[in-house]
Amino acid sequence: MSLLNTRGLALGFLLLIVPQNHSLPQQPLRPEDLGALAPPLGETQPELLFRYLLAQAKQATEKRLARLEAIRSGADFKDWQETNRRKFLELIGDLPAERTALNPRTVGGFVRDGYLVNKVIFESLPSFYVTANLYVPTTGKPPYPAVLSPCGHTENGKAFDEYQRLYIGLVKRGYVVLSYDPLGQAERYQYWDLVTNRRRFEFNEHGMAGIQQYLLGQNLARNRIWDGLRALDYLTSLPEVDGLRIACTGNSGGGTLTTYISMLAHC
Repeated sequence: MSLLNTRGLALGFLLLIVPQNHSLPQQPLRPEDLGALAPPLGETQPELLFRYLLAQAKQATEKRLARLEAIRSGADFKDWQETNRRKFLELIGDLPAERTALNPRTVGGFVRDGYLVNKVIFESLPSFYVTANLYVPTTGKPPYPAVLSPCGHTENGKAFDEYQRLYIGLVKRGYVVLSYDPLGQAERYQYWDLVTNRRRFEFNEHGMAGIQQYLLGQNLARNRIWDGLRALDYLTSLPEVDGLRIACTGNSGGGTLTTYISMLAHC
């Protein structure tokens, strides 16, 4: 057989065994068809971060419980408190180093049955203004016990209906109450467009402010807590307040802040 015939036979053989699928319709590929990870890892890929964080939380909880079980004395407990306090301050980027002048001013107010409300502005940091309401009993005899009440995540801050019920209930029972607007809520919008005279962001401003804080190695909790600590300074400076009888309470984010303020009130 000639060389030419041999090549022809080989080519014909190849044409017979190679499937001609290019003319068939192609089925659209699904994401799982393109996945590089084999099951079960590939099947749980969207949940990997969630599962990882749960595992980290479980480890942290077990470590915390073991640490608590090791407490055997008052000295052990104080050491546990101080260790947690230092770690927390490290995580948020510490607190401002100086308690600057509050420069408080009362800009208005009104009287109700059994109490009055003063509208107050003070500076938790220089030129960083905090809007607040101070509820003062008009019955009984001062100095009164007092309650600081940080707010949770409500659009109207200190004016929220449920918070009002708390403040009025307390002041009618003889407590001075101070509530202040959180950063980015009610009267304290931080991203204001002076051209359109409205907020730049319609969503909760804490996320945007938090991202900026990360660039400084800080956490937004630092500013939220500092507002509360300086509000406490203002509250205890008032002559109508008994500085030895001070409480703090709040709902939702205000409850979280209550915990933080209680831990750091002596910083």
